[in-house]
This record gives sequence, C-alpha cells and structure tokens, in this order.
Amino acid sequence: MKKITLYLHRVFGFSKTEARGFLVLVFLCIILNLIPVLKPLFEGQNERVLSEKDEMEFQKFINEIEQSIQPIDAKKSEIKLFVWDPNKISQADMAKLGIRKKVSETLINYRNSGGQFYKKEDLLKLYGLDSVTYLRIAPYVFIDNSLVNRGTPDKNRANRSAILDINKADSLKWTNLRGIGSVLSSRIVKYRNLLGGYHSIDQLYEVYGLDSAVIKSIFPQLVISDSNSINKINLNFASYERLRDHPYINSISARKIVSKRTIDGSFENIEEIKPLIDGKDEWEKIEPYITLNNEIP
Repeated sequence: MKKITLYLHRVFGFSKTEARGFLVLVFLCIILNLIPVLKPLFEGQNERVLSEKDEMEFQKFINEIEQSIQPIDAKKSEIKLFVWDPNKISQADMAKLGIRKKVSETLINYRNSGGQFYKKEDLLKLYGLDSVTYLRIAPYVFIDNSLVNRGTPDKNRANRSAILDINKADSLKWTNLRGIGSVLSSRIVKYRNLLGGYHSIDQLYEVYGLDSAVIKSIFPQLVISDSNSINKINLNFASYERLRDHPYINSISARKIVSKRTIDGSFENIEEIKPLIDGKDEWEKIEPYITLNNEIP
C-alpha cells in the first residue's frame, strides 16, 4: 500500500489523503464492475439480495462518489508535461507544467538578472520549489548547452567574485557566492526583511547557521549602496505586535513603549525611548531602526 501511495505521490502529485481516496475509489469501481457478473448467481432466489429502495440508495451513493472525483481529475488534467528549457520557458508555459506563480516569478527574475541554468539540478536552488513538483518536471528538462556553456567558466568566476548589495540581492543572487546555498540565502533575505534592511555588513553574523568563516571570505564582495534604505519603525504609531516582531525589540520593551505613549502621548525626542529599552547594547542596535516622524505612515 505504501509503495502504491508513494508512486501516486511522485507521478501525479497526489497528497497522502488524495492517494488513499483514489485507491478506495478504484476498489469501489472494481466492485461495481463485478456486480453484473455476480448478479446471475443470485437470480432465481426467492428473496432479493437488495430491495428496490436499497438499490436506489446505493446507486445514489455511487453517483455522488463519481461526481466527487471529477474535480480532482479535472485539476490533474490541467497539468501538461512537455520538454522545456528553464533558460527559455515563459511564465505561461510554467503554469501549464503546474509550477506555482511565485516560483515562476523567481525563475524569471533570476534570468533577468543574468542568471542561467546549466543542469536540471540547478532548479533546486529556486526558493519555494517543492520536491514533488521537481520530481514531476525534472525528466522533461532539456537545456541547450550550445548556448549556456559558452563562456561558462569565466561567468562562474565572475559570479563568485561579483559585488553584491546585501539590501537588494534576492536569494538566488546570494547562492552565487561561495559557501551560500539555497537554505542560507533564504535565511539571509528573511532576516533582512524582519530587520527592515541591513545597516551594517556585520549584521550577517546574526543570521542563524551562517558560518563566520564564510562571511569573512565573502566580506570584500558585500556592499550597502544606500544607507537610507532602512525601513524604520515609527514609534508614535507602531502597534505592540509590530514592535515585538522586530529582532531587536523584545516583548517587555515593546509593552513599555506602547504604555508610555498611551499615557503621555506622542514621543517628541528619541532620548525618551532609551530608558524603555533593556541594556545599552540593545539600544545601539535598535536606534538605526526607529523614528519619531509624526506623519502617519
């Protein structure tokens, strides 16, 4: 049973629930096909196996089952598998393959930024591409090596030594750096979004799982081109949840800020915030991310 369920999962993308439901329906269909064969065996008996009412109820039940599987079949029939090149395919054709819109947009953005796919395994770098979808589409990948291999060594060296803006690079661009894979690149981008942007390259040392040796090796390639690109928190309007969710503001400090603002009104001087923050080091981290701009964001 497990082998059949796994097969349906890999080939058709069925979830475990869908696969089990499909097997139950196959079993019921087999039973229904056996009824005309078995029926003559019961003919001639004095009593009917089923009353007319029971037969009608049973047929109604079967009709409902057949109708319920139509949407599943229709959904699967929308996916069309064909030979494709990730360096050429359009977003519309990716939708036909069953690739989610967010993943296809990531692929297009990667190509537009100069990235190329050299082998089908490169697709695993795409953030959000699940293993089920990959296993379904990978056998149909054909990459025109006459185009992508031209100048490949030089391009790889260029990518490995390229200058990267840590506040603008997407997760795919991060994977061009040595020691950065898809998992670490997604963590770097996620942490940047939580912060509101990096104001210092040293903040990369705070990314979970990112080795300090890797950071030191790529440090010369990293820049922050716009120091004003930080998405600051307006302390005169930010909610408790917004404050608490920032990596540098804990729930206690967030509660103090909101409480004081509620009682005393809007803050007029940034120094009013300092006593509400736990520890000098935390204040130095938070200061670049806060503002008292009285304009409603």
